[in-house]
Amino acid sequence: MCDEKEQTETSLPEDVAQFWTATHAILERLPNARKAVDRLTGGLLGDGMKALASRLHRYRTGNLVQEAQQVAEASGMPLPAVFDTLVRQRRIDELSMDALRLISTTSSQSTDDSPEVGNENTSDRWYQTFYNEAGMADEGILREAFLRMLAGEIRTPGSFSLRALRTVGSMSQSTARNFRRAASFSIRESADGTYIHDARIPAIGGDLGQNCLQEDGLSYHVLQELMEHGLIHTDLASYYPYGRMISHASRPTAVLQLPAIHQNEKWILVPTKAETKASGVQVLGAAFTSCGRELFRIVDVEPSKRFRDKLVAHLSQLGLRVSRLSPHP
Repeated sequence: MCDEKEQTETSLPEDVAQFWTATHAILERLPNARKAVDRLTGGLLGDGMKALASRLHRYRTGNLVQEAQQVAEASGMPLPAVFDTLVRQRRIDELSMDALRLISTTSSQSTDDSPEVGNENTSDRWYQTFYNEAGMADEGILREAFLRMLAGEIRTPGSFSLRALRTVGSMSQSTARNFRRAASFSIRESADGTYIHDARIPAIGGDLGQNCLQEDGLSYHVLQELMEHGLIHTDLASYYPYGRMISHASRPTAVLQLPAIHQNEKWILVPTKAETKASGVQVLGAAFTSCGRELFRIVDVEPSKRFRDKLVAHLSQLGLRVSRLSPHP
């Protein structure tokens, strides 16, 4: 493996060789990284990292049409089909490179780079689905979503389901922006920020089906769009008890309150009425599906002090006092 690395470095431009050197440690440390690169980038003109390395320079200097003509003549395939495959392969190659760069950057900021224990290895079916969906994406916000999903799957296999890949692949940029807003304005109950007991768009000041959040960019039309993509449930008036006391997992006699998360802040929601201290207070709204909750991991929060204050006032009217903890990481 070392000989291959040294040989490859000497045959690449300086900046590309630097990228290769920076990511080689990742490939050795995370077995899923090499599998991802081999599986996603070896399908056209070579195998895995060798194919990716040989194509890096051609992306800057070559002519895609001419390359498609050469491949079509050599393979006998129709030129349009070859050109489409080349375009999609280029997008996948670039996503693979960017994912390794992202992992390299985040790894340098963390002392623990190892993936979580107990997750299954990523299947070939996952990589094929990723290729099919991400290879079609040419819009910035969607490519960023696929980039984060690939980086997350490399670091922690099993992070993203096939359904999540297909859901992102079916989105328009408009849908992606609307989902970001909905996720940013959500309230979630989670002990560690990873496993989410509940996540919903709260119905503030009325009925979601009657456009109570229209001025916040979450009109009924927007919510309907999110429903059609399987990101939120169709019942816009479901409820979940927030602020309830639950038994501690390791100490049955002890009780605790699970924190809520809103715009990356951890809150403790304390019922102000004695009769709701044990059972919690029902918060109505549109609940996110398991797929919607899964995609929270790739969403950047859209901060809004106005909406946060609005939610705090709403929870107060319901009988929940908000105590802020440290910002959620």
